[in-house]
Amino acid sequence: MLVAPSLLPAERTSALPAGLHEDATVRARGAVALIGDSLSFSHWAGLPEEFEQERWGPFQLEARSGRFTTTTTPEATSGVDAVRRLRAGGFDPPIWIIALGTNDMSVTSAVPGATAALIDTMMSEIGPGRRVVWVDVYKRYSKVATATFNNELTAATGHHPGLTIANWHGLVAANLDWLADDGVHLTLEGSRQRNRFVARAAAELTTALLVCGEMPGAVVHAPVNLSVEAATALLPAVRLCHR
Repeated sequence: MLVAPSLLPAERTSALPAGLHEDATVRARGAVALIGDSLSFSHWAGLPEEFEQERWGPFQLEARSGRFTTTTTPEATSGVDAVRRLRAGGFDPPIWIIALGTNDMSVTSAVPGATAALIDTMMSEIGPGRRVVWVDVYKRYSKVATATFNNELTAATGHHPGLTIANWHGLVAANLDWLADDGVHLTLEGSRQRNRFVARAAAELTTALLVCGEMPGAVVHAPVNLSVEAATALLPAVRLCHR
């Protein structure tokens, strides 16, 4: 995944099933993977474009409606399964974006320890030596479940030093007109904004890690003349620099 020749040719992208996108072009920020659910699939046609504009490449995107983080159902493979599939194909980037939890939280919030366990399982699957940007969750009409999941994400940064939280919750809560009537899914404008946010959040992380001197490998060639505060202006995050 870090080496362009190990990737499938870019022209195969058009033949991939819906919900899969592979781009083998090498760009300035280097390699990244996104594992997502229906919120990532909402404006699928516009998602690769955001990653290209943020100079990611090579990159792979994998999204399924109804996806859970660790549980495979007849509707969708799990996020953990998706990580394994990408790696089995030779793609293992230094940064993984996990945009999951919205489907999990209605189940796990009522079971003590369940949210923490699924986060730990995903982090263990991705393993050490990788950075994970986890997009937090928002359900307008499930505030307790939302808070439970997001609080566990915050707690998990204490024992997973590679974990950073992208605060989608804060952004969408300030822009409720982006939400569909169910308070979870998104309008077209909301989907566009989320796509942009996710691609930029990971990009801001790479810049911040360069400032911190913690970027693994030499795959990122972004400007480093930014303070951590400036670099993370688009990414309200937790524990960016692990001194």
